[in-house]
Amino acid sequence: MLIAQLGHITEIAATDWLKPNPRSPDRADSAAWIGEVLDEPHTRELLDTLLGAVRGAARRHGSQRRLNALGKGPN
Repeated sequence: MLIAQLGHITEIAATDWLKPNPRSPDRADSAAWIGEVLDEPHTRELLDTLLGAVRGAARRHGSQRRLNALGKGPN
């Protein structure tokens, strides 16, 4: 799923570069967006790092919600 989503983001950036539009009126913005993919390809290691960061953030957020529900979170 992550690979598909990143592919769609890259496709949107490439389309915006080919035909600038209100979302991305300057080709430089689109080129920078595409450059993120070309400069740092989606290797297995990079994807694992991204997923790990998301999992960690989700765990921290879930723990905080549980503490708040118990009335033990920050006031």
